[in-house]
Amino acid sequence: MSRPIIVGAFLLAFCVGCEGREAARAKQTAQIFSYAIPNYRDTFLDAGPPIVVADQDGNLLHSWRSLLIPFVMQNSFFDEYDLTTAWDSPQNQDLADGTRRLDTEKGSDPASVSTFYREPRTGDSRDTIYVALVQAPLEAKPYGGRDADGHIGYYLPQGIPMVVLQLKQSDIHWMEPCDVALFEKPFPNWLSLADIQDQIVRSFEVGSEVTVRERDETLRFLEQLRQQDSREVAAAQ
Repeated sequence: MSRPIIVGAFLLAFCVGCEGREAARAKQTAQIFSYAIPNYRDTFLDAGPPIVVADQDGNLLHSWRSLLIPFVMQNSFFDEYDLTTAWDSPQNQDLADGTRRLDTEKGSDPASVSTFYREPRTGDSRDTIYVALVQAPLEAKPYGGRDADGHIGYYLPQGIPMVVLQLKQSDIHWMEPCDVALFEKPFPNWLSLADIQDQIVRSFEVGSEVTVRERDETLRFLEQLRQQDSREVAAAQ
């Protein structure tokens, strides 16, 4: 008769442990974003990071996730990453698939930095669990990053905070310049909120501080943004 009680207690303890790990991970992620994004701006004297970088022909090259790497984890990834060409070009392919190996002081596996963006329990998957939520039209400006001659950065408008959604699953490679649009998609390959709404775990709003919202609060926040947009559209008519 005692076994169900023991099993129940074990499962309860296991669930509590999972919740504790999730809370610790959310706190750590918030701390990393609160450090990485302001430091990117201070280092490059930029309003960024840009959400995506494109070439002059409009081909999407790089994601904010890749550009933020030097401020997330120090290893050789950014030294190896060819910013003159796309994230999935032949020059970057073995970084994208995680097979490039080096013999340097910074480590042998430059793609190990991707562990920050990925779900650790998904094996070999390279999909990100963090995507930017774009809630306003992006602004195109010359991108002044390394090896960026002629490239264009697409930035959030001034005064719009960066909101990052944590998802259970995104089907987006962590290096891919693809994110989520709350309203009109800025690029054809992007996802809409409807595509990922059931996958939302929590959100991080990065301003002067980082506001962490769990799933239910995030959904209320997104609904408030939609209602605000509807009121602004109605007022403009």
